[in-house]
Amino acid sequence: MSKVSHGGKGQGQQAVPPTVLTEKLSTYAFGTVVAGAVMVAAAAWMGGSLASIDERIQSGFDKIAGATGFTVANISVEGLGPGAKADILNAIGMEKGANMFRADPFLIKARLDKLDSVSQVSVMRQWPNEIWVIADERNPLALWQHDGEWHVVDQFGVAFEHIEPQAHSDLPRVVGVNGGEAAPALLDLLKYYPDFAENIETALRVGGRRWDLRMTSGLEISMPEDSGFAEALELVLKLDESTGILTGHAARIDARDPVHFAILPDADMARLQAETTDIPDRGA
Repeated sequence: MSKVSHGGKGQGQQAVPPTVLTEKLSTYAFGTVVAGAVMVAAAAWMGGSLASIDERIQSGFDKIAGATGFTVANISVEGLGPGAKADILNAIGMEKGANMFRADPFLIKARLDKLDSVSQVSVMRQWPNEIWVIADERNPLALWQHDGEWHVVDQFGVAFEHIEPQAHSDLPRVVGVNGGEAAPALLDLLKYYPDFAENIETALRVGGRRWDLRMTSGLEISMPEDSGFAEALELVLKLDESTGILTGHAARIDARDPVHFAILPDADMARLQAETTDIPDRGA
């Protein structure tokens, strides 16, 4: 009789003829059908239904879990504010005393992932009676305009789905593709220059690699790529110390070249320059 081999495991076992395998599968299928028929017949005999049988089974299962101590005694949610914690507890939907076997961490995580208030969610079932939830609370960081619509983004640069921008009109504003994602790094740097930052009206993301800053005065500052942003900003601020250019008559500062800044005067300065270009000779 022929032998079968599977990489050293199962050597010496006889091959199962197809007819025998087919007969076994048929037997299992028949057994399943018979078991189902018996359940239906039992339900009909008791004047109930499959649903009522399932409820009785589940109720018995809950009683066994309670008797053996496998019930939820504590749901631990650490490091979050009251609002986010309440959102999590409501989404879990389990109270103390519930069957621990019903606390499926994968199903709980799927529900929590839909919340706007938290991210990076992890759920662990600590036997016999605790559920641990670890998550990061999402905080509104900036307003981001994309395709003509404003969104609120969090400290990770991710847009909220259910928060109205009008409720956070005081947040810094960024515009453009990749602007929301890049906002956390920009604002983290600008926190070291609070006086300058509070006079930024809008930060426009250009090419996904640098920023144009529009100040409340109307001045626009073209910054270099992100790697050179901090150095360029320091130079702009030093220039302002000696010339007052940030509050003077400039319409645009091109700071993309750290060696040579290009400055475009505003309309008033341009007109003044035109008027004083030709100074008449005293002897004329």
